[in-house]
Amino acid sequence: MKKSEKGFYFFTVALAACFLLLFERPASPQEAGWVVLASVKARPVSMGGAFTSVRDDLSALDFNPAAFTLDRSGDRPGLQAFVNPAGPWLALKNRRMTGDGTVPLGLCLRGLGFSAGRINVGLLLGEESLSDVSRLQKEDPFDGAGYPVQRNASLGVSFALSQRASLGAAGEWFIRDKWKNAEFGYRYGLILQPRANLAVGLFYMELPDTVRNGRSVLENLSDGSLNVGVSIEPWRFMRISLDIRNVSDEDKPSVREPHAGLEIIPWRHLSVRGGYARSTDGKQETVSCGIGLFDLNRIFFSDRHFTRPFFGLQTGWARQKNPAGSSDWIFLTCLVRIG
Repeated sequence: MKKSEKGFYFFTVALAACFLLLFERPASPQEAGWVVLASVKARPVSMGGAFTSVRDDLSALDFNPAAFTLDRSGDRPGLQAFVNPAGPWLALKNRRMTGDGTVPLGLCLRGLGFSAGRINVGLLLGEESLSDVSRLQKEDPFDGAGYPVQRNASLGVSFALSQRASLGAAGEWFIRDKWKNAEFGYRYGLILQPRANLAVGLFYMELPDTVRNGRSVLENLSDGSLNVGVSIEPWRFMRISLDIRNVSDEDKPSVREPHAGLEIIPWRHLSVRGGYARSTDGKQETVSCGIGLFDLNRIFFSDRHFTRPFFGLQTGWARQKNPAGSSDWIFLTCLVRIG
């Protein structure tokens, strides 16, 4: 290994260690929002929310459904399950939570995916909602109080028009009481890849009237808005992404809020990420960082199965500042893929 490569690896590993120290810093319940029970947002949040043009599995389904892919090689149909290994412990710890049987199911089984040829279909269960900030500001990060009535579920499909273009659509249920009372929203999108290392994406989001702000906290996704993004990989180990939020809006002036993200994979089992977002009026800004650990594709599968890493443990941290003060957000995504 060249001396320059050694220095680069040392720098990124040291940077990852600093991120871990940031995550471990003490935070009072009034400052930190813990999103660790059931979330696939650790990677998008740590990249500043600039995720419109980034292909991924469940986390892409939660943003631009056209970017949703199970990353399977070959044309054989396949079914995959995404399991949270800590789910049974979380369900047992919070066994007194009220709600239907989908509560423990969503803690354990995070989602399902099916691929056949050009089609990928995905189901995301029990994603923690960010709309009730007070519920997330708690001393015990694994306390599930309020989770049964503050979660979302998504069902989406992506269709590859060609190797360079995909369309996608997804429906999202906002559960604020019980499944039978869930409100329904939708989003659809497009992703183009004019070059192997360049992708352009856009998606439109429509939210139900009763939860018009259901995706606005931290994510800044508005009802009736169009969002665009571009990502480039200047090298195989680096991705740079840029999103513009709310390029157009049905009911109010366009915001055009910039979001930027960076992802570096210095080692096969480590991903280091960072991001930044700023409101157009300059009153609110967000800085973020995160890491991904343990590429389970390398551990459990051969390179013939999948073409990109699947990190089993992902963390994300974001600090949002506005005139009223600042708040921290800590995300954790823990998944194992079966199938």
